[in-house]
Amino acid sequence: MNIVVVGAGAVGSVIATDLARAGEEVTLLVRPAALPEAGRLKTQVTEPGHEDRWAILPAVSALSETPDLVILCVKAPDLAAATASLVGLIGDAPVVALHAAPEGDATVQAALGRPITSGIFTGSAEYVAPGVARVVAPALALDPGAVPAPAGVAALARALPVARTAPLTDVRWAHVLLSLPQAISALVNMPLAMLEDDRYAAGLSTTLLTEAARVYAKAGITPAAVPGVDMGKLRRLHTMPGIFAGRVVRQEMHIFHSSATLIDPLLQSLRRQRPTEIDTLHGAVARLGQQHGVPTPALTRLSELVHRIEGTGTFLPLDSVRQAMGRI
Repeated sequence: MNIVVVGAGAVGSVIATDLARAGEEVTLLVRPAALPEAGRLKTQVTEPGHEDRWAILPAVSALSETPDLVILCVKAPDLAAATASLVGLIGDAPVVALHAAPEGDATVQAALGRPITSGIFTGSAEYVAPGVARVVAPALALDPGAVPAPAGVAALARALPVARTAPLTDVRWAHVLLSLPQAISALVNMPLAMLEDDRYAAGLSTTLLTEAARVYAKAGITPAAVPGVDMGKLRRLHTMPGIFAGRVVRQEMHIFHSSATLIDPLLQSLRRQRPTEIDTLHGAVARLGQQHGVPTPALTRLSELVHRIEGTGTFLPLDSVRQAMGRI
């Protein structure tokens, strides 16, 4: 099977490498700036407790033949442009879109004009260089309702663990919820694991998660269960007195540090001077809150601060974050 993996970032590197090691014919479709002169890219994946795995794969910036399967592995801000670059070049090849954005499938399907198979990478991955990534617990969740499932799903299942049980929308909303405190890490240029003992960071995390819990409850969203996480308690934060909500968040903070050796994705993007996913994660919750009349002042203000850093490239000390957030 001729599989094109779009994107050689953290997730694309893992998917392409593991597919190639499973015996599939894989080509990487990358941005011209990331195109190697030789037309081939050595990918490498480092995972704790495992030997490094690698592959040498063709890398192109434009397709010259129709693939059998396309796997989109780009961040949400790049979905529209990446999909538009495929129109007219992939024929009827099935498309699997792996992304975290609750609203992202509509973007891809609108550009292609046909259904896709949607999914999300449920492990943690850190970009090192084009084709090179560090990863913890790599796995996929795919839409269980996709009919017919493309033949490529079987190829993916041979390469890494694939789940097709919980509704994918619920999986994505769970990912969004657990990603919210990462914005604090992104603002101060410090992995979230290093902020575990900071009372202000813990309090702000509680505020963000409580706002989201209130929005989810009003919108009727039930985020999927996540191993090792008491999702039921996180969903009920908005019903708890502040002191108890803070205690729950502190108890559950280990879920935000399970990949302590990796840099949080929002911070990765800012360090690389790339657009972040703040609008498709935090912004998605804020937009949903607006639709249902639920205010999200902390999420909205934090998103504004991340955009400021995107524009200036200057991170903030935690005290400056406290001042900028004000009394919310």
